[in-house]
Amino acid sequence: MHVFNRNLAGSCGDRSTGFYNALRRKYTWSIRPQCIPEGSAPGGRWRGLVEADSFGAAANWDHCFEGQCQPMGDACTTGRVRAWFGADTLDPPICTPDNGYKGSQPPGGWSFCRPHVDKEEVVAQVYNVDAVAYESVLIGLFSIYSGVLKPPRGPSAMEWQGDEHNAIHVGYSRDGFYFHRPNPQQGAGPTPINHTEAEAASQTKPTTAAAAAAAAEWRTPFIDENERADALAKEGEFTYGNVQSVGGGFLTVGDELRFFFSARSGTADLNCTTGVAHLRRDGFAHLHVSNGNGGGGGSFRTRPLRYLPENPPWDPAGLFVNVNTSAAGASMTIKLLKDGDIVAHSVPITGVNSTKQRVAWLDGDAMGAISGGASFQLEVYLRGHAELYSFWVSSDACGTSGGPVAAGGPGFPMGRDQAECASSI
Repeated sequence: MHVFNRNLAGSCGDRSTGFYNALRRKYTWSIRPQCIPEGSAPGGRWRGLVEADSFGAAANWDHCFEGQCQPMGDACTTGRVRAWFGADTLDPPICTPDNGYKGSQPPGGWSFCRPHVDKEEVVAQVYNVDAVAYESVLIGLFSIYSGVLKPPRGPSAMEWQGDEHNAIHVGYSRDGFYFHRPNPQQGAGPTPINHTEAEAASQTKPTTAAAAAAAAEWRTPFIDENERADALAKEGEFTYGNVQSVGGGFLTVGDELRFFFSARSGTADLNCTTGVAHLRRDGFAHLHVSNGNGGGGGSFRTRPLRYLPENPPWDPAGLFVNVNTSAAGASMTIKLLKDGDIVAHSVPITGVNSTKQRVAWLDGDAMGAISGGASFQLEVYLRGHAELYSFWVSSDACGTSGGPVAAGGPGFPMGRDQAECASSI
C-alpha cells in the first residue's frame, strides 16, 4: 500500500465518509458538517455532500455551505459543500428522558417512543451515510441516531455510562442524489450470521403488542440493535447498541450479500465489536401474491424496457430471474410483448429456489425480438407462494448482468458481474 498526501480536507465531524457514485460518475464525500442548519434537530447531525471528478479533488472542500447554514471556523470561499439531507419524522426519534423529553413513558418503554409525540422538537438525526452501487441502483445505508442508551456519567458529554442509539436503515437511489426509503415489513432485514433462528427473530420483532403498535409508526431498521429489538437484551451482547455500517457497504458472495457492521456491547469500557449479516442476493425486496391469494395468483406488466448494454457483445443471450417457487403449488410464467403483442410464452417455472434461473421459452424468438435496443414489456404471472426478486437480460449464457456488485466479492475482480463463463449453463 502506498499513501500519498493529495489534499487537505475541509472541516468535518466524525463519521464523514467517501465513496464513488457510479450513477453520477463522481467521487463523493458524505460529510457530517461542523455547523447546524436553521431548523435542524438538536445536535444537528445531518449530511453535507461534496462531489468531484477525482477523489482528491472531492476531499479538498472548503468551509462554506449552500443553504441556511452558518459555518464554524475558517472563512468561506466558493461554497462547494451542498446541504444533502437529514432524518425525517418517520425515523425512530430521540425521546428518552436524558435527551430532554418530558412526557410520560411511551408504550413498550423508552426504546419504542412514538414519533408523533412532540414531533416538532423530538426528531431523529442522521449519524452517517454510506452508499455503494449495486446493479441498477445506488444502495444507501443510513445510520439513524435515536438517542443515548443511558444518561451521561458526568457533566462531560464524553463520560457515557452506555452508548448511543444507532441502527442501520436502507434506501436506494436511481439518480445518485435523491433516496427512496420505504418501510419494510417487520423482520424483513438480513440475519446475523451464527445466530440461532430465535435470536435472529428477537433482533427484528418487538416483544410486546404495545411495543409492536408503537414501532409500526416508524421505519423498521434494516440491521437493528439488540437493546431496541429485544426488551430482554443484556449488556455484553455484541449488538447491544450503536450499530453502524462500514465503507463499501456489503460484499457479494455467491448467492448472498454480506453486510459488515460495527457495534458496541454496552459494557463499561464501550467494547467495540464487528458483526456480519447476510441477505439473499437481490433480497432487498420481492414481489409475491398476498397470502398466496388462496392458492390463486396475480400478475403485473412492466413498463417499456430496452436492452442496451454498455459493452459488447450487443446481442441478448437470455432472460434470467431471481425467483423462489419451491413452495407447493407455486409457479411463475412470463409473456414477452412487443408493441403490445405477445411474442413469446415462457415455460412455467416451478420447484425452483434460485438467484439466477434462466427462462426457457415455449415458442417465439424472445431474444431476437428485443435485440437492437427494441422496446419490449414483460407480463409476469405468479401463482401460490411464488416470490420474484429480480430479473435481467444477459449477453451471455451464464447470466451475468454486467452491473456493479457493491464492494465486490469472490469472482468479481473488476467490481462488476461480468465474469467469463462457458458457452452454456
